[in-house]
Amino acid sequence: MNSRQLVKGGGVLMDIETIQWLPPWKPLELHERGRFEAELKRELAADHLLYKIKVTAIGRRIDCDEVLYRIVGSGERLAVVHLTYGGSECESTWPHTEIFESVAEWIEARMKPDNVEFEVA
Repeated sequence: MNSRQLVKGGGVLMDIETIQWLPPWKPLELHERGRFEAELKRELAADHLLYKIKVTAIGRRIDCDEVLYRIVGSGERLAVVHLTYGGSECESTWPHTEIFESVAEWIEARMKPDNVEFEVA
């Protein structure tokens, strides 16, 4: 599987390019991903839930420092992480992280509400 695909239930592949991104979320280009993955790695304390977990950055918000990561090897699981750009954090709660069990869950729980809030602002 290449980095532009997510595994959907039952092993059916879903290309992340089929996500209909709504502002303030946007997909990351392949050349952008490495810097967000490196920053996450720099910020994670040893007791953070994503520590030593392989992730691929796939999207970000244009209005804040939240990045969407695919959790590699976990089916469709995604993580939204609020990067701090402050180096390694001492507390396992930072950077703040939300886990979503599926792309559909992330779309309904985060992307759509974030879009409404963004459009109103």
